[in-house]
Amino acid sequence: MKKAVTWLVILFKRQLKKVSLYVILAILVFACVSIRYVALNFSVTIEIGVVNQDKGNVSAMVEKGLYSHDGLVTFVRYNSRAELIEGVQSGSVYGGYVIKPEFSKKLLEGDSENIIEAFSTPNSLISGISNEMFFSFVMKELSYEELVKDTLDAGLFKTLSEEEIRRELREYYELNLANGSTFSLSYENTPKDFEGKFTSIDVLDYISPVITGLTGLLIFIGGLCGSLSYYDDKKNGSLALLKPVFRQLVAVIETAAPVLIITLAGIVILIITGMETSVGAAAGKYIVYDLIVIAYCYLLKTIIPRKEIFVSLIPVLSLMSVFFCPIFTNIAAVSPVLAGIGKTVPLYWLYYI
Repeated sequence: MKKAVTWLVILFKRQLKKVSLYVILAILVFACVSIRYVALNFSVTIEIGVVNQDKGNVSAMVEKGLYSHDGLVTFVRYNSRAELIEGVQSGSVYGGYVIKPEFSKKLLEGDSENIIEAFSTPNSLISGISNEMFFSFVMKELSYEELVKDTLDAGLFKTLSEEEIRRELREYYELNLANGSTFSLSYENTPKDFEGKFTSIDVLDYISPVITGLTGLLIFIGGLCGSLSYYDDKKNGSLALLKPVFRQLVAVIETAAPVLIITLAGIVILIITGMETSVGAAAGKYIVYDLIVIAYCYLLKTIIPRKEIFVSLIPVLSLMSVFFCPIFTNIAAVSPVLAGIGKTVPLYWLYYI
């Protein structure tokens, strides 16, 4: 047991002497702090235009909700369809929506055809965000109208007028909507803890996955760099006196040492910068990811016989992690085949942990 502990200390000390480990830690600290600083001082507003040609109550309430929304995406009023199109084409707004006449009437009758026109610049990524927000407000008001209709049909409050019933239900509805107990929306390609509640979109919501991905990428690169010691030990025969099982254990520890050091540093930095609020959740996620990285690197160096080949693969695997993993790029939208390539590197699976 004493000999095993001695070996463990020696292996960790050897990894701590590597320049690559400190370069990775420096990149991690600089990137997390810099991105966090930029995010906190980020003041860009994405404006989306809205034209309301309808005179109904539903469209009026949708408008009210859109214009009162305070976040990265804001909605601004336009007086005509032509003015909105000109605004989109000139770049004054990133996109726009025209609420057509009889929008409220058709929606309450269950007819959702040809009630909204949407405009955006070619290949705009903003339209996906604004579409979800716009139709979330539509769904909110449609659900409220259905609640009013069901209440009136049930005849539960015969002593109250329709206006009084609407006022009472609105207060109750908004209260339950705020805590997510009324209904929620499911979106594709979002973090699995996103519940579709009506909250303001903050720039940190967009950079958090990037920080997580960067931390995971550096952990992976650290594991690959740590694995290089295995080839040096094989060449100089320093492991020749060890039993085969202990040789394999040393091979695992040489990868695990930098992985665990970078992970610990990463969690501390994420907590300090406010990108992670729960130490337990962050630790659990990265421990699972670390095990995947360690197993991957161990398998890789078992398969690849020469150090030169292994070294040449480090930049290739790093670039694959950046370009083919959903944390950084939604490559599946371009090609499902390319998305399949991303599954061959550990960083892809961090997205789903």
